[in-house]
Amino acid sequence: MMIVPKNLKKSSKILPLKTDLKRSLVSIICYNTYNYMLLKGRDKMITTQDVKEKIIAGLNLEDMSHDEIADDDALFNEGLGLDSVDAIELIVILDSEYGIKFENMSELKDIFATITTLTDYINKNIK
Repeated sequence: MMIVPKNLKKSSKILPLKTDLKRSLVSIICYNTYNYMLLKGRDKMITTQDVKEKIIAGLNLEDMSHDEIADDDALFNEGLGLDSVDAIELIVILDSEYGIKFENMSELKDIFATITTLTDYINKNIK
């Protein structure tokens, strides 16, 4: 395989691409891809604390802190006491913050059961 830069002069020599150079180029591409992923925030898992903070900020639950919410607390009814309007707002937050879109609405009950189930779903489906 030969690499020919666009601005190569006619007097320049063209050398075959050596195996070591191929490895170096692959390493550079992998490194740059990894850095891109870092910039996109995909190299780290979303934590339950992250989700709690997004819920508190997004739903204006100013009288709560993330420390007051247990990871296994129910989001609706007896847990945090969220309602159907809050569910819609959560869907919008998940779309805007993590690029998550829900196609099967019947799964929402299980996904929104607790902070832990929601966090797990986010980490599996983040865009």
